[in-house]
Amino acid sequence: FGLSTDDVWTLFKLLDMNTDSVISLDELVNGCLRLKGGAKGLDMAKLSYEHKWLDRRLTQFMQQTDDRLTVLLGDGEDEDEE
Repeated sequence: FGLSTDDVWTLFKLLDMNTDSVISLDELVNGCLRLKGGAKGLDMAKLSYEHKWLDRRLTQFMQQTDDRLTVLLGDGEDEDEE
């Protein structure tokens, strides 16, 4: 049962549901139950993790883009004064 460093890191990220870099007993038990069922369970858990990560990154990007556009375009108050 050989695990690569990448496999161990992936397993840790899948078990650390609240992303605090600590795996609690609840996270360990729930994670093991969630991953039960061989490769299919592990693949689904990894896909779910990656989806959540991508969602957070996309939301952050959209907020930063909106903030920058607001600064570039102004808030529209100057146009009403003319």
